[in-house]
Amino acid sequence: MNRLRLALQGFERLSVLLHATLNEAVSDDAEAWLRDEVCPVVEELCRNRSFQLMTRWSLDHFCTEEVTTPEHRKLEDADQAIVQYAQAIAKGLELIDQSMSNPSECQISEEDRVALNGIASRPWVQLAYALDFFHLDRQRS
Repeated sequence: MNRLRLALQGFERLSVLLHATLNEAVSDDAEAWLRDEVCPVVEELCRNRSFQLMTRWSLDHFCTEEVTTPEHRKLEDADQAIVQYAQAIAKGLELIDQSMSNPSECQISEEDRVALNGIASRPWVQLAYALDFFHLDRQRS
């Protein structure tokens, strides 16, 4: 992994320049660093079976519907708990509003109420979605 160490050293050098200013010379340095130091490391890692398995771990353990892994079950439990807690809080706020003479005294903003009700309605398909690991999939609801 000497290439990786070199790429990291190159980043340390480049990050100082990127924080100071961004001009054509710094941009050229960043491009050269990516091309000459980072890309070879990525190419090497992509051929490494251990790296391939590690990068797929989340997909294989969270995003599988055919085989339920312990991790997937915990994620589903968390999903249900998030919705149940949001619903309980929303119901509690509703009861507070009904019992108060001036509901605006409640210290929760309308924006937070909308967010809470959104979570309580569970607008997502699943917390871990395979296509989101590569790019946001705006096609699903």
